[in-house]
Amino acid sequence: MPSAQVIQFPSFQKPPSLQVVKSAAEIGVEALVITSQTQTDVCFARDDLREMIKIFPDNHAAIANRIYALRETFDDAQTAFTKLLQQMGRT
Repeated sequence: MPSAQVIQFPSFQKPPSLQVVKSAAEIGVEALVITSQTQTDVCFARDDLREMIKIFPDNHAAIANRIYALRETFDDAQTAFTKLLQQMGRT
């Protein structure tokens, strides 16, 4: 009866990934930039919502669209902050 022989190939090792390591201060500055951008976007969205309430108080679609814009702004900020925390090894 013939016997099978197992041939082992050398294992392939991936080279370490090249990651740019940022300091905590650099990441903190990025967080401040995100906060500033978010604040600006929220202010615009709030102004738009306020105007829609004044002009079209019974227009559900117009008011809902402004609320969706606010939610999207907060979601974008949350995603950006999560990425920054991941860079710091904190999630």
